[in-house]
Amino acid sequence: MSDRRRFLRCVDTGVLTIFLMGSLIPVAFGKVFAAVKKIVLPRETTRESLVNRNPANLDAAHVEITPLKDFGVMGLSDHAVAPASWKLTLSGAGGTAVDFFPDT
Repeated sequence: MSDRRRFLRCVDTGVLTIFLMGSLIPVAFGKVFAAVKKIVLPRETTRESLVNRNPANLDAAHVEITPLKDFGVMGLSDHAVAPASWKLTLSGAGGTAVDFFPDT
């Protein structure tokens, strides 16, 4: 009887070990290899050289921060904006609507 219990305990331990190794080790190796695959960019890297690169594969910790004045627009062109014509209206179950205008 004790031999059977010892055998079952070994089988249970083996199955658990195989399960843990099969599920945890690939995750750990994946994280290590993902960190290794990243390309460290030097400080002098230009934005133009990164246009066709995947950001997930780049380590941009040493690259200069882009000044705010150098940011462009995301669309095809700049659109004129007239903040004086904007208005925010808050209304609801209270019955009294409140209008807010930007300070210009």
